Order: sequence, then C-alpha cells, then structure tokens
Amino acid sequence: MTETPRVLAMVAPELADDVERVAAASGYQMMRARPDHCRREWAEATAVLIDASTVEETLAAGLPRRSGLMVVGVSGDGPTMWRSALALGAGHGFVLPDDEHAVVQALSRIRRPTGPAGIAIAVIAGHGGAGASTLAAGIGLVACERGHGGLLLDLDELGGGQDLLLGVEDHSGLRWQELTLEGGQVVAESLHTALPHAAGGLAVLAGRRGAPAPVRPEAALAAIDAARGNGDVVVVDVPRRGDEVVSAVVEAVDLVVLVCGATIRACAAGREMASRLSTRAGRVEVVVRGPSPGGLRAGQVAQVLGLPLLAATRPDTRLARDLESGGLMLARRSPLRRCAAAVLDRAEVLRGPVR
Repeated sequence: MTETPRVLAMVAPELADDVERVAAASGYQMMRARPDHCRREWAEATAVLIDASTVEETLAAGLPRRSGLMVVGVSGDGPTMWRSALALGAGHGFVLPDDEHAVVQALSRIRRPTGPAGIAIAVIAGHGGAGASTLAAGIGLVACERGHGGLLLDLDELGGGQDLLLGVEDHSGLRWQELTLEGGQVVAESLHTALPHAAGGLAVLAGRRGAPAPVRPEAALAAIDAARGNGDVVVVDVPRRGDEVVSAVVEAVDLVVLVCGATIRACAAGREMASRLSTRAGRVEVVVRGPSPGGLRAGQVAQVLGLPLLAATRPDTRLARDLESGGLMLARRSPLRRCAAAVLDRAEVLRGPVR
C-alpha cells in the first residue's frame, strides 16, 4: 500500500465536489473508477464511497465484500440509501453535504489500510514460445518457498496445462470445469483444500484434459479475489488472446508481466501485445528472455515495446530435461529462479509486502 490512504469514489457528478472535499479533509487521495472496471482500485483503496444510484451497477459487477465501504446520498434519498447500504454490506450511510463532518470522522477511523494483504500477478507471452507459462509456475514456487500461500491459475484451455508442467496432472483435485460459484465468490481455504498441490504447497487450478472449456471471467476473478484476500500470492498464466477473461484479469491484478524474446520478430509481436495490454492493465513490465542472435540488448527490447524492463534472463539448459521427467523444479542458482524472484520482489514493491 502507498503511505497516503486512498478512497475510491464512485458517485454521480452532483456529489463529486462534496466527496472530494471530505476526502481531502480526511487526508485521503481520491480515485475514480466505473463499477464494471474497478477491481484493482476496489482492492487497493483504504475506503470506498458509493452513491445510491451506483449500487445496482456495483452489485452487478460481482465485487467481493470488503470493509471501509460507505454509501452517500443527497437529501431525499432516505430509505433508498439505507437499502443500498444493506445490499452492499456497507457499514455506514450518509447524506451530503449535511453529514460531511460525520464522513470525515468515519474516514479518519479507517485510515489503516484495509485492502487485501496478498498480491496478484499476471504473466503473458509476447509471442509463441516465450516461456511465460514456465515463468508463471516459477513465480508461484518461489512465493511458496518464501512462506506465502501460493495459487497458480491456468487460463489457457488449449495449452499444455500448468498441472502437467508441475508434474501434478495425476493428482486428485478440483479443475476449472468443476469450480462452482456461490454468489460470485470463493472461500480461499476451501479452494486451497480442493486443488492439487505442487512442490512447496503451490495450489494449481488448471483445466481438465480432454474437456477443454473457456474459463469464465467471473470464475477467474472470484479465485483471484479469494486468494489475494486471504493473503496469498496468486499468479495467473494468461493466454495470448484479447477476450473478456483476459481483459478482466489484467485489469484486476497488481502487475502484468509480458515475456518477450530478444529477436526482431519477437519484438514486433511483443509490441502489439504491449499496446493491447496498456489499454486495460494498470502496470505492465517486460521480462526479456535471451539469447539474442542479433545482439539486441534487454533495454533495447523494452524500449521497442515501450515498457519498463523488469528483468532479463537466459535459458536454463537443464529445464527441458526436468520438464520431461517429473515436472518443474527450481535449481538453487537457476536463471528461472532468479527471474521469478525478481518479479515477486517487484510486485511487492508496487503492492506492498505480503502480510
């Protein structure tokens, strides 16, 4: 979390000035977002202010319950405002500008950060064969080695499968096809118990082979919300598509990692993907995977893509053999381990240490 607390305001224009005034008086930085595109802000904000007219949209978005939520209205809203507060699980309802002082007091009481303690990272390839799935698995393994709860989500129903990559394809447990949602929410503890686990306790949610089916956005977002709200590190292996689930996930996570090779064609493909991601994701950075047959440096690749360089890595000569004989294992000094650790370190800087 940043040092300055932030309040997410989703209110009608006639309330905007009042909300901005109480936010400033309480020492908050104000954020604005639409209910259908606010998952990252919803998770990061210390407090949320919503007006009665926005409640239906907010409920339709399937956002997880949270503390620090207040409904505000204008004189005359009356019962409507209180019904709105109850529907959302809000702790308070206020009339503005009459209750400005009460809103300032309420915001002051909840200045301690209340957002989820975990971190969500999406990993996506800039082109075919970039190694994004392997890096995603590596990040999850490193997170578990550091003592965090780890959840790896595989969203590519046509890919080889993260369960196969990690050697747990024969382990019993829940797959995407069996995931059912109660009110758009998942209980983190129940999810962890139901999933197959790789080394170090990394929980893996992948598709069931032989029955490919696209993952629904609400299922992916519910799993992310549950894991992050539980204080876990959740890593999402995102396919190279521009569909609804990809858009929803890259908007919701704390960091999107684009993996790109150091060749001219890789840069061309990666630049297209970077352009698409930048319209939806909050923070996108690039991992450059060598070697470069033409002498391109990692910084040059990042410059072409127009993204900050997160890390540069090289191939692990033992990786292919390990993947064919029991699943991914991180050697102590492997390039993959170092790169995965750098990504996790960067996510913690952006989001705050995992609590």
